[in-house]
Amino acid sequence: DGRLQFIAAGEMSDLGYLVDWIDLDVTALGRARASVNLSGSLNHPIVNDFVVITDSDEGLAVNISGTLASPDLATSAGADLPRGDN
Repeated sequence: DGRLQFIAAGEMSDLGYLVDWIDLDVTALGRARASVNLSGSLNHPIVNDFVVITDSDEGLAVNISGTLASPDLATSAGADLPRGDN
């Protein structure tokens, strides 16, 4: 079980690439910048921190940030994962 610890950042000038991958047309969001701080293991990765920022030529801007943990880690520790409305 390999351990992970890294920070990555990237930018996409067009989100059209994601349409087939997530089966959702997000091209109206325009271009995107993102960064992630990842740790944990290969089997149970933990996103300690992520930021996604999009903006379109039409003025639409979306900023998303947070953390993500593998459901298996929280379940094995007896913890409940936060839901989207928390």
